[in-house]
Formats: sequence, structure tokens, C-alpha cells
Amino acid sequence: MSDQRFDLMVILLCLCINLVEFCPQMRDLVVASDSKLKDLIELLFKRIEEAQRTEQQTDELLESHEKVQMTEAMRDSLLHTMLSQSGNHMEHSIIAACIALLLGCTIQDNMRYTNIVRSNLPNLSFDPLVEVLQKLRDFAYLADIMTKKGKERVDRIIQVFKSS
Repeated sequence: MSDQRFDLMVILLCLCINLVEFCPQMRDLVVASDSKLKDLIELLFKRIEEAQRTEQQTDELLESHEKVQMTEAMRDSLLHTMLSQSGNHMEHSIIAACIALLLGCTIQDNMRYTNIVRSNLPNLSFDPLVEVLQKLRDFAYLADIMTKKGKERVDRIIQVFKSS
């Protein structure tokens, strides 16, 4: 994914999150179209799968080089590949987390919307969304990349999913 496309996608998702979080009419729009909701959930799980695949490839790459005597050029090449893989993993994970936040804001305080969203999830479970948001929260705390208010919002949405 190009940097500009990723940036634009995150900006648009964040705009949607803010609109849905504070405007019940916007929540109506998210669940009004069954096909759009399904597309959003499909994108979420596609990004989760891509992040997992990238993580697995990175692990396999590391394992394949564990017992190999490497030159400095080989180490540099491996490091470059690992950094590229981690960047891809981060992009997929952030987009998945943004979609999870959007869905969490959509279902807050509305059991009907909770049931609609849940009925479109694999295994009818919010667990994968909680996992994605916990990873975002943990990374945000570790890297100190999110405001206190932002971290609180993520924690609140995690609780929305866990209590649903």
C-alpha cells in the first residue's frame, strides 16, 4: 500500500470514528446498509489476516537466518527486509484497529446495533476486535504515540466489546 493511500485511509477512518462516536445518526448510517457493513467487516478481517501473514513471514525469515553465518551485507539486507515487513504489519494492524474502533463506536449504547454487527462477525464474536484494539493500546503505551484521551477512548471501546 502506498504511503499516501495508507495516510488517506487512516485519516478517513479517524474522521468516521469521530463522527460515529459523537453522532447517533451516523451510527444509523453504518448499520443501515447490510452490504456496506459486511464490506467494512470483510476489510477488517482482511487486514487482520494480512498482519498475521506478515508476522508469520517475518518469523520464518528470522528462523531461516538463525544458524547461518552472515556477512555484514547479508545482515543489512535482512534488517532492511525486517523493517519493511514490520512497516507492512503496522499498516495492516492500524487499519484493522481503526475499523474495530469504528464498529465499537457504532454499537455503543445500542443493543440492536450490537446484535447486527455481531451477526456479521465470524463465530459471532467480538474477540478478534478486542485483540486488535489491545495490540494498538499496548503499542500506543509502549511508543507513547497516543494522547491520554485517545488511550482512554480505546480502552472504553474495548470495554464496549467485552461487555457485549
